[in-house]
Amino acid sequence: EHVHRAHLVKQLEEVESLSLTCDFWSNRSCTSFVVLTGHFLSPKFELKSTVLDFSHFQDAHTGDSIAQDLCRKLENLNICVRQK
Repeated sequence: EHVHRAHLVKQLEEVESLSLTCDFWSNRSCTSFVVLTGHFLSPKFELKSTVLDFSHFQDAHTGDSIAQDLCRKLENLNICVRQK
């Protein structure tokens, strides 16, 4: 996992603009999951999409908890830094 994350962080350093999609779902036992996907243009102007994070989502599905989780994920990928 660490090798994949390091490669992803390096790849994203070269991305000028990034669009995000986020999807939540639950399995039959009501376990929630979230996937964060990034969409961007390569230096050769090819459309690329890659999974940035896939994880179990244990918190309440409130706007605040979702925003905090997404911010943590983006910070871990050096995409975004929260302003305080």
